[in-house]
Amino acid sequence: CNETIGVLLIWDDDVTGELSKQELLVEVPLVDIDGVCEEEVPPETDAPRAPPGDPCYDTTIDVDAIEAAIQPWADEALMTIKYRGVADARPDSYFTVGGLLDLENLVAWCLDIDQDACLDCEWEMDSISTYDEEALIDLVSVSSEGNLPVNLTNFNEVNFVINEFAVGTPFLDNPHCDFDYDDFFQEDAVVTWQMMQRVMWELADHGNDSILNCRDNRECGIAAMQLVDCALTAGADYIPNCCPHNKVGIMILKDDPDTGLRDAQELLVEIPLRHIPGVCPEEFADNFEDDDGSGRFLITDEEEMAKEEEGP
Repeated sequence: CNETIGVLLIWDDDVTGELSKQELLVEVPLVDIDGVCEEEVPPETDAPRAPPGDPCYDTTIDVDAIEAAIQPWADEALMTIKYRGVADARPDSYFTVGGLLDLENLVAWCLDIDQDACLDCEWEMDSISTYDEEALIDLVSVSSEGNLPVNLTNFNEVNFVINEFAVGTPFLDNPHCDFDYDDFFQEDAVVTWQMMQRVMWELADHGNDSILNCRDNRECGIAAMQLVDCALTAGADYIPNCCPHNKVGIMILKDDPDTGLRDAQELLVEIPLRHIPGVCPEEFADNFEDDDGSGRFLITDEEEMAKEEEGP
């Protein structure tokens, strides 16, 4: 449904019934023909940013809550990957993932350019929080033969990027970065999915060929490397705060059941904080209300009291 179909136009002579003019072939995008393609649901849009000075900026999320939330999906959960990175006309993401945390259309990025992904397949995949240091260390220990191409040391920086530079938002005025080449970009230049995917490869893919997606676009390539430099400088210790627009990265990966080796692309999936139980204190309920208005994905006063009674 990202392609076109040829439609033949012909003219008949009203008197003789014979063809009277040149036949034409018209290219019609399939998405413009009613009933041909299933309606595609775009990835979930980001929540609005909190205004400067909002108390949420003085918080950090509970990273243990992330690990607890994804535990049911940690081992061989069924997920579906869809490809989106086909043109600037669809600037949301490189992939979307469905099935993680019972959510669909989650923004996702490739972390390993040398492996393939099974698109529109239901795959059994493992999930790891990018803040689960123990799980990431274990992953390195079982990948000592070079079977894990992902650079696990830059995940703080990856989380910095997905929260500070959402696709479609301006990037030159970010307070954390000192961009060079300001006169090279238009004043209202925004992050594109191509830039974001190249940033992911630069930060997380060992031995990457990151020129892809920016091959013939000098502005895209320069901007992407500026974002990488900013992330490495400002994002080394980054942990998201409890502002409503923020997200956290979850890595999903797949093993060959016979060899135990990685046999598919590792992906980075963006999870909006409002979908992670217990990740933020109750006073930020207005930021994280669920559809039923309950704000149930928050740490309640009772839970805090229970933690205090348990002690460290």
